[in-house]
Amino acid sequence: NNLYKNIGEIRYIALTAENLGAFYRRQNDYQNSLKHYYRAYEFRQNIDNQDGISNTLLNIGVIHQRLRQTEESADFYKQALTISIEKKDLSRSAITATQLGNLYADQGDFETGLEYMNQALEAAEDLPGQHARATILLNISSMYKSAESYQLALDSNRKALTLAASLKNKSLTIWAQKNMAEIYSNLNDFQSAEGYLLKALRS
Repeated sequence: NNLYKNIGEIRYIALTAENLGAFYRRQNDYQNSLKHYYRAYEFRQNIDNQDGISNTLLNIGVIHQRLRQTEESADFYKQALTISIEKKDLSRSAITATQLGNLYADQGDFETGLEYMNQALEAAEDLPGQHARATILLNISSMYKSAESYQLALDSNRKALTLAASLKNKSLTIWAQKNMAEIYSNLNDFQSAEGYLLKALRS
């Protein structure tokens, strides 16, 4: 009984530390945020709380990314992704792979970024609803656009727009329509670009 009591206490302390990390993160106090996330990580390691560890690693990766510490961020994201895959946690796998994809894309490494985005897309396929899949497709489209692969950007964005429409999700639909307008502008097809902007305005 004492063992279970101690585990329960450690879980509570870890959760409190995690909440403090989130609190300081919202204040943009990243050093204090990291300090508490690391505490949560240590406590969760002590009781081998893999789900909690994965979540904390993801949050630590986010803070390092905001501090522009790319290597540290990638390392923590990869650790979190490994655990999520092992636990067959599709939602967290999709979220973490998306974070990694965006991290690499921000550094101009679109090839690696797209590899992780496609991994996120694969995980999202089996999630209920299609919101996550539509969001990931929009991110993929943005990466192709940044890499000036405009036809591939259009293909991904059309898929996202179809999903957004089927979900009747206004914000996703407008995001997709604005993306289409930007891509067509880059292709000097201003008539199509205007058409999608007008659709976004009416959505």
